[in-house]
Amino acid sequence: MPVQLDVWRIDEGAPKKVAFDAVSDEAKLESVLEKGTEILGLDLLVVGRQVPTAFGKIIDLLCIDGEGDLHIIELKRDKTPRDIVGQVLDYASWVRGLGYDDVVEMFSAHSPVVRFEEAFDERFGVSVPEAVNENHHMVIVAGRT
Repeated sequence: MPVQLDVWRIDEGAPKKVAFDAVSDEAKLESVLEKGTEILGLDLLVVGRQVPTAFGKIIDLLCIDGEGDLHIIELKRDKTPRDIVGQVLDYASWVRGLGYDDVVEMFSAHSPVVRFEEAFDERFGVSVPEAVNENHHMVIVAGRT
């Protein structure tokens, strides 16, 4: 079930609802989320962007949280039909098999200047947990429901 949230602003003392349009450029939204996942209400470190899977598909963003859980973030500009849910479930079946070394390798390809462990500690204020990817989460970001 989609959640709808209205945003209001005060103009000359009167509340006015802010109108929104669908995101016209998926890559632009991906860039925004890559810089900060807080917009989704999630505190995540981006492991990779446009991550290729073993079966030739591409995950928009792969992230990790402070508990060591991986998050698949799939962006869709328009509606989110059943096909998209199936696509994300396919990604999850691949992500399930990723280990610590895989995560470090993907992070290094995405952020070659910073070591994964340092970035994790800086982001979350703790060391990387011993167990990484015991759970994973799937997030679909859609411009419309």
